[in-house]
Amino acid sequence: MASVYRAIDLRHDRVVAIKVLRPELASSVSLERFNAEVRLTASLQHPHILPLHDSGGAGDLLFYVMPFVEGARTLRGRIEASGPMPIDEAIEVAVVVGRALDYAHKRGVIHRDIKPENILMSNGVPIVADFGIARIATADGTRVTGTGISVGTPSYMSPEQAEGDPGVDARTDIYALGAMLFEMIAGEAPFGSGTSVGILKRLFTEPAPPLASRRSDVPPSVAAAVARALEKQKSLRFATAAEFVLALRVGLRTDAPETTGTPGSTSGRVGATAAVADERSVAVLPLVNVGNDPEHDYFCDGMTDELITTLSRLRGVRVASRTSVFSFKGRGATVEDIGRALNVAYVLEGSVRHAGSRVRISAQLIEIRTQHQRWAERFDRNLDDVFALQDELALTIADALSVRLSTAGGDEITGVRRGTESLPAYELVLKGRYFWNQRALDKAMGCFQEAVRLDSEFAQAWAGLSDGFSFLSYYGALPPQVAFDRGRAAAERAVAADAQLPEAQYARGLFELLLGHDMELSGRALRHAIELGPRHGGSHATLCQWLAFTGDVSTSHREAETALHLEPLSPLVAATVGWAAVLSREPDRAERFVRRGLELDANALPCLWTLGGAHLERGNVAEALDWFGRAVARSGRLPYMVALHAHAAAVAGDDATARAALLEITTRADGPRPGLAAWIHLGLGELEQAIPLLSQALAEHDPHALTPLAMLHAGRAAVADARYADALTRAGLGELYRARTALTS
Repeated sequence: MASVYRAIDLRHDRVVAIKVLRPELASSVSLERFNAEVRLTASLQHPHILPLHDSGGAGDLLFYVMPFVEGARTLRGRIEASGPMPIDEAIEVAVVVGRALDYAHKRGVIHRDIKPENILMSNGVPIVADFGIARIATADGTRVTGTGISVGTPSYMSPEQAEGDPGVDARTDIYALGAMLFEMIAGEAPFGSGTSVGILKRLFTEPAPPLASRRSDVPPSVAAAVARALEKQKSLRFATAAEFVLALRVGLRTDAPETTGTPGSTSGRVGATAAVADERSVAVLPLVNVGNDPEHDYFCDGMTDELITTLSRLRGVRVASRTSVFSFKGRGATVEDIGRALNVAYVLEGSVRHAGSRVRISAQLIEIRTQHQRWAERFDRNLDDVFALQDELALTIADALSVRLSTAGGDEITGVRRGTESLPAYELVLKGRYFWNQRALDKAMGCFQEAVRLDSEFAQAWAGLSDGFSFLSYYGALPPQVAFDRGRAAAERAVAADAQLPEAQYARGLFELLLGHDMELSGRALRHAIELGPRHGGSHATLCQWLAFTGDVSTSHREAETALHLEPLSPLVAATVGWAAVLSREPDRAERFVRRGLELDANALPCLWTLGGAHLERGNVAEALDWFGRAVARSGRLPYMVALHAHAAAVAGDDATARAALLEITTRADGPRPGLAAWIHLGLGELEQAIPLLSQALAEHDPHALTPLAMLHAGRAAVADARYADALTRAGLGELYRARTALTS
């Protein structure tokens, strides 16, 4: 249908792929209709659909523009190079493609040409290309035959599409996906190879061969799912791609690694695919506060957190993440719905009732497949016995799941790892976490400070304090020098109290990334945090950001996939990996991630400003201004949001807004924010004022001293200035400067 060219987008300084339709096809399609079809496809925002940037005409030619995926090869290349694929890998590819199809189908877009040539494999992750383009080759829903171009590919074409049925729907894509999966597993398409006429003849006259006849080790459930997808009557196929995906996931092996993110691992290949629901997978639902006393909400959520954390340390148990389970809180979903959505075999639900100094916890373990109660019990204890109660709950549940009570490293688990014997300090940390998850950082910090006053060796409390100082400084709510001194002290106390606590290592890695600027130490600490707690998506997301900032883009991509696999329902993780894509100068990739987060929470503050950053990197100042404005309103005018908006306003020519924000930031009662002030001056084109402020910011460990290095397009004037480069070198960041500026070449 088209010739493909590798090209440079001069406006945005990026490599792209341009597809130019064959002249005989272009002659049958008007430019207006062509652009209308491309606009529909361009509206798709999904991490596994290759987006369309632009379209247009040049003389008698029609073209559309897509991202150039560095180092990618097609699924066809993978099959031709290695032959039939491992069954688990083939299913994982089909699952991801099926999810992308389901997303598009719900938005009224049918692909019409699913085949291995249209599946790009980027770092092992499938991305569907040419979505909806086949429709361009149709007129009023019918096939264009005069051009001599077949719409669709015979080996993957459904019978109704081959007949030229104008009413093809999602089920034609389901047929093609079934045929493609058949080929991935068997090594050839269902009706073999040869001429188009021969293939189509077999399509209409012969039943699709059983997949098991071509490969004996295929699971029966997978063979049955493929057979249903390949039914000649579309009414007998799966009604939706989501149904096909659900049927396939049953066939995935239960021993697939789920958190490594390394080359060749399951999550490294297809990070967005969840592990299969085997007999040792569980979701711990938020415990219900029976009395509805808001004063006890923190205790219910905290008990849930502890159970998730402890069960996650058990060997052979897959536990749904906190973000995933809490996303269902208050939504009225049934246990069956939640279990199937999270792909777990069991769901633990329960309730908490407080009565004076007594607490009652009722819990039951439900098997999703049968809806039967596997175990149920009621615990009545004094609040002073809460530690023992948590131990008993965790170990009883583990016994009900029939798992070995040991960590992945082989150490025996004797109970909940809480880090303190002080019940008041422990309850304060539970409250602090509760407020943290509510984004009430000031209240959370107060709880953590009081907890370390009661127990000066409480590592979790120190880690919470360090994270708070890091984020408050990053948002500009705390002066950089204050946050630097206190944040470093808290991180060091956390590691000294318990160097094996994942939260302690994460706190140190985050602090050095944002404030300390010791990039080597930051990377070591973040990797150590993942070694200690490999299932924490936030750690993978922050490491993804660190890798992108220090120049290792390919590894950053793998960590992004792992983070999204572990925390698929977290807007914060989506925003974090989105910002990593901005750091890698991949604004389109960033937008795909952030849009995913905004689908989960349309007001998620990190998603709002990250999407603004993606537009700013593209040079789309008007769009950036809009999203930064939303972030300003949502945050209650946090200085970082104000500065981002002011920078974009200045670039857009609105000097009055920029200078008002500059005055707001430089006259704060608790002191100016030199890095943010420099950013506004850069927007105003005032380099001479910006450079001294950036040098001051570096000396004060202001996290925004590095903003020009992060947003290379918008900060190019500072990055190109030798004085800024010298200041970075003196601060020990010369290697980072060289790695970042290499991205501009």
